[in-house]
Amino acid sequence: PAWADQTGRAHLGDVMPVKMVARSDDDEYARIWELSIRGGHSNDTLGMKPASEEHFGHVTLRSFDRPAQTVLRDLSADFPQARVTSRRVGEGADEHPCGGTGKERQCGSTTVGQRVMEIDYKPRRGVLAPVIPGQIVSIAYDDVEGGLLVGYAGLHDYYARKSASGVVSFRVRVDSTKSILMPLRNEDGWKRFELPLEPGKHLVVFEFSSEEPAWRLPGFHAELRAADGAGAP
Repeated sequence: PAWADQTGRAHLGDVMPVKMVARSDDDEYARIWELSIRGGHSNDTLGMKPASEEHFGHVTLRSFDRPAQTVLRDLSADFPQARVTSRRVGEGADEHPCGGTGKERQCGSTTVGQRVMEIDYKPRRGVLAPVIPGQIVSIAYDDVEGGLLVGYAGLHDYYARKSASGVVSFRVRVDSTKSILMPLRNEDGWKRFELPLEPGKHLVVFEFSSEEPAWRLPGFHAELRAADGAGAP
């Protein structure tokens, strides 16, 4: 069961890197090991038939094999290569670059950068982009190759969600031809989005803003995956 998760990590943490524990989904994994007690099952294995099952006292160990998607590029890991800017809400506003390099950028008094966030009561690896009043924060990636853009977005921090209820506007733009507009609310959890990218290189931009910016701490994770769903053996 989920409440036993910390016990499992205490014993198996050395084989559970942050990238795995704070993953958005399990699509890149060809094999899943499930360790459970009291008949518990992981959401990652619902509806799957185990390849093997063994019992050790009250503990059950199962393995599951599945086709895995190939991750071509991890945009959260590539955040140091991104361009981060802010601009006033409204048409034609000038963009202002956010200072700094590496894992964090400074947009005025706000820090945008790589984090392990708490979204939907689970650890989520990605990029945290706190809302700036009256501003749109943009994280832009140049030269993104074709494939399937898969990502997730949500609102970080239990106390922030408890303290406010403003809706965050999250937009994904590809060049000037495609876009997704997705509202983020406290109850939405970790929302998935997908955008197919044609062969070639593209500009991909992630934008955040809110009319009620207090306590709004949105974040996202995005990957470029093989468009045909082909996976590793």
